[in-house]
Amino acid sequence: MQRHLKTIAAFALAAALAHDAAAAIRPNDGRRPDADAKVTAATFGPKRTKPVFTGPFQVDVVVVAFPDCVMPDVVEVERSLGEYRGHTIKEYFDEYTQNVTYPVLSAYPAVYVAPQPLGYYCRFDTFANKIGFGDPSEGSKRVAKLKEDALAFARKSSSAHKPGQVTCHVYCKDLDGEGVERLLRGSYPKPKRENAEDPIKQYSPKIPWADPLWPNSSVQVINPGGALVHELGHVLGAPDFYHASEEHDGVEGSPSLPWAWGPTGPAYCRYIYQALVPKECYPTISTEGEYTLDPRSSSVPRDGSSQLPVLGCLIPSAHPNYVICLEYAKDERPPVGNSEWDGLLVSAINVTMASPLMGPPDLCYTYRRGDVFMKGEGGGSPFLHEGDSFTLKSDPAARLPPLIPAGVEITEIRERDGKCTFRVSFPKTNQAAKFLKDALLPRIRITGVDGVMPNSLHATCEVMYRGEPLLDEYGFVWGTSPNPTIAGARYPLYHRDRYDTRIVGLKPGTKYYVRAYAKSASGVTYSKREIEATTPAKAPDEVPPLLTTDRLSGNWYILRHHFGTHEGARDTYYTTANAMIALMSLGIYYGEEPGGGVQRGGKGKKAEIRRVHTFPADSRPKFRLADYGEYAGAMNSLAKQSGLGDDVFGKMPEWQKKCAKALKVKDPAKAFVRVASAEELDAKRAAVKASLDRSQPVLLVRENDYMPGDTHAKYPLDAAIIDGSRDGEWHVVFPLGRDRGVGPKSGWCGSGELMASVTDACLFFYVPSAK
Repeated sequence: MQRHLKTIAAFALAAALAHDAAAAIRPNDGRRPDADAKVTAATFGPKRTKPVFTGPFQVDVVVVAFPDCVMPDVVEVERSLGEYRGHTIKEYFDEYTQNVTYPVLSAYPAVYVAPQPLGYYCRFDTFANKIGFGDPSEGSKRVAKLKEDALAFARKSSSAHKPGQVTCHVYCKDLDGEGVERLLRGSYPKPKRENAEDPIKQYSPKIPWADPLWPNSSVQVINPGGALVHELGHVLGAPDFYHASEEHDGVEGSPSLPWAWGPTGPAYCRYIYQALVPKECYPTISTEGEYTLDPRSSSVPRDGSSQLPVLGCLIPSAHPNYVICLEYAKDERPPVGNSEWDGLLVSAINVTMASPLMGPPDLCYTYRRGDVFMKGEGGGSPFLHEGDSFTLKSDPAARLPPLIPAGVEITEIRERDGKCTFRVSFPKTNQAAKFLKDALLPRIRITGVDGVMPNSLHATCEVMYRGEPLLDEYGFVWGTSPNPTIAGARYPLYHRDRYDTRIVGLKPGTKYYVRAYAKSASGVTYSKREIEATTPAKAPDEVPPLLTTDRLSGNWYILRHHFGTHEGARDTYYTTANAMIALMSLGIYYGEEPGGGVQRGGKGKKAEIRRVHTFPADSRPKFRLADYGEYAGAMNSLAKQSGLGDDVFGKMPEWQKKCAKALKVKDPAKAFVRVASAEELDAKRAAVKASLDRSQPVLLVRENDYMPGDTHAKYPLDAAIIDGSRDGEWHVVFPLGRDRGVGPKSGWCGSGELMASVTDACLFFYVPSAK
């Protein structure tokens, strides 16, 4: 028997409610669940029962310019914001909201010119923006004051303007080179040397603002039209639907986009979050049978005489945290949707989440082919057509983000007369409470062990499921007995941006067992597989690159944030000429602080460098930044003691002396070995190879020949890390990202290439005190 969803809609879900009360999942009545009640699939329903606005709502536009920007035309700004994909913004919202509401833009006629240049409101950068902020809280204060002053100015200068419901700040950023030069040259004169980089290019901001794109009274618009459409979607009540990039778990991209329908996410937002369509348009299914969907872009009649279209449906899954949502894309009309999208879409809704901004598992994940671990990766199609199915054996598979059976299967898909019919079934799954709770623990697998040396090995892993609550630690454990645990040796990858590391400090000729682990507030899980590896008693002739972990080579974060945003950031030692930057990479590699002897805070506490994030974001939870902050403090102290700033020509011996003192090197004569030419470097090949055999990279500090007009003038003293060797060549990585600003980030090269244009250099055999 075919059970048409229109019938369910017309009779207010009578069939579902008539089902056995113990088994049926009743739809929410539109009210929010009690504050103390946990939202489950059984209580999931509309978060809003009335639209935020009905009819037109006024969006005030405050245009903000800067002394270093071209003065914008208010009329042109208003016009560009009012268009999107060749349509007016009113046409967009008429289609999306089913003619419930639409914005009317009203720009204040006067442009507010900020008191400071654009760079003042952006992050500090050693080269790109020396007038920016270092502390994110300071940046927020600057932008908040800018917005307050801009709005006050706009209202004062336009007394006849009646304020609307939403205020939108539009920042015009077209830089005027002469303006930058005029504003910055007084405080930041041109470099003393001739032919150095022009200060206009050097100081023009190219970095993010403190204030993100966000809704309601704080809409910042960069791209005409599109950003405003998105932000007004938030104003109407819908959350974001995309991964929050690496700062949370390393997965970027969109769990539900680009197959969304609307300014912020799936079409069902109009029902769950914005109350723009009746709840009958999204019925809940809890019985097996055949059902039919209308296209989600179908018009909803408001006269009460016509049958309501069924724009989607919600199906409770085997886990109380998840609901399966179905929608049918067909003949969608721009500017909303895409005319090329065609087919049945299946999504998993996490009813316990309000937003995906803490990373997957997401509020809404749209299944797509080839995305095995449901991370929103790959370009596989999400659309199901006749002949396709959604089962445990299909691609995509009918599994929930915890990688357990969804308990829902979709089969017998047919498309007829602009509608989609399908069969829903509920195969039996494990419903035990412990099973469902354990299913929310994070899951990880070890994917390989390679590059095994007498004292180290390289391991890789993959996070398959990040857990609920989200994991706060993952990495590797190892030992000389099977099934190692976190009670023994471990290397946490708190970094969230990499999934491999080199485990150091191993014993030659020893068999090790290596597993991956993941930890959340709910417990610890280990990879099902463990890999055995035996370290060789003798090093091989060829040493593979030791610094195989990403972000250690070309780590712009080290340069920009560590040597740019802390106290004293504008002092001369914060330059690319400071070879101390390389020690941060080596410190992370060894898992401890360079030198091992710098104490901080008066308590003799050392930072746990294995927890240091090499690429953290300001939005990270504070506990993840604590160890980084301690480490940065130590590195700042070392830099002040050993850095020489721009004036370093002919001072390699002095740098060695200061660096040795700062790092408490016991025997500087053995630690620092002078190599002034390619021939001298080759002569030390045996010593370098011996260090690499012990899994200890060697730092090469170069004093570059100053040649007017040459790029080396910008890098008078720099560093390269030799981390591998083979017949006649070195493997080198450059902590600043490039070889003197122009070459590759890393690779194999000969001594002649490495020592080109070098007047003096030294090998620094750095060994942490604990090793």
